[in-house]
Parts: sequence; C-alpha cells; structure tokens
Amino acid sequence: MFKSAENIDQRKKVDEWYEFHQMKRNHSKYQAITFGRAERNPVLTCEETVIPIQDKMELPGVTIDNKLKFEGQIRKLCCKVSQQVAVLNRLKKILPFELRIDIHHAFIAPHFNYCSESWHHCGRRGSGKLEKVSERALRFVTRDKSTTYETLLKQLNLLSPFNQRIVKMATGVYKAIHGY
Repeated sequence: MFKSAENIDQRKKVDEWYEFHQMKRNHSKYQAITFGRAERNPVLTCEETVIPIQDKMELPGVTIDNKLKFEGQIRKLCCKVSQQVAVLNRLKKILPFELRIDIHHAFIAPHFNYCSESWHHCGRRGSGKLEKVSERALRFVTRDKSTTYETLLKQLNLLSPFNQRIVKMATGVYKAIHGY
C-alpha cells in the first residue's frame, strides 16, 4: 500500500483517537470491495493486515455488491417487509382501519425509505419487486383485493416506493443546492 508522510500523520491521528477513547481496532472486521471488472486481484493491506476482497458487503442500511446491482438489498428488503405483512395479515380482521394505516406508516413504509438514495438504481426488476410488496402491504391496510394499486395509492394519499425515492432524491438535491 502506498505510504506517504501525510498518510503516516493521518494514521497517528487515528491511533491517538482510538487510544483516547480506549478502543482497539478489530482487524477481523476489515473488508474491501472492488467495483467493475476485476481483471487483477489487488492486495490491500492496512497495518500489516491483508484486507479480504468481498463480492458483496453488508453496510448499515444497505447491501452492496461489486456490480452495483443491489439484488441482495432488494431481496433482503422484500423478505423483511413480506414477513411483517404476513404477520399483520393474520390480524387484519381484528385491527381497525386507522390502526392498520398507522402500522403501515410505522413498520412497513420506513423500509422503503431507509437509505433508498443509495439503492434507487436497482433496475426495473428490483423496482418491480418492491412495488409488488408495497401493493401487498396496501391490500392488507385496505382489505381490498380488487382495486388497482394506483387507485389504492390515491385513496390513501401515498406515493409508490419508486416515486418516494424520486421525491427523496430531489429533496436532497434541493437542500444541497440551497445550503440546508
């Protein structure tokens, strides 16, 4: 790994921070990912520890792979939301509408919004899977199996997960441009 005086100074600062906070590095947690075509296998080291190259990484809020396809993220999100909807579906007859909508807003919708800017470009197939899971959740809320998904969204004054991600990214760009 390339070593320079600047890197050594930065490492000393990091070492001091760890020592001040009485912390130790966990070398077993080091990992790296390479994007694009890996025609050569780089060997990355940090503090004489070889960092293993991974095909995918679990980061807080997002699963990322070396092809930036986000298939693992979509699979994980769909599985988690589907499990929650399945449990809630068993209770739909005893829960009033207001409580079902509150449960949707509190426990289901946040999964579609958390770190969504990072995995928004998951492709048509991944986006379609998210829409299907969202539709299933809305059918739980409304107890309606015949109305179209778009009509359900309008009735509940909601945006589809795709449109939520677009609005979230546009808001982030607006805030960045205007200094919020």
